[in-house]
Amino acid sequence: MTLQDLSPDSIISTPEAGELLGISAERIRQLEKMGYIRKVERGRWHVSDVVQGYLHYLRESEYEL
Repeated sequence: MTLQDLSPDSIISTPEAGELLGISAERIRQLEKMGYIRKVERGRWHVSDVVQGYLHYLRESEYEL
């Protein structure tokens, strides 16, 4: 799947989510456990949830520094 093929409602795998954000698949799972993103089903994520959740995490992390 290429970036041009994605829409906010696209469902992507954990490795694809990590690649999209430039982080590891493990970090995606950690963000889910921390409550920043939620999965559709095991190993599957909505693009919009991944991006919005990661931005939320980054904003909160910025204030903690």
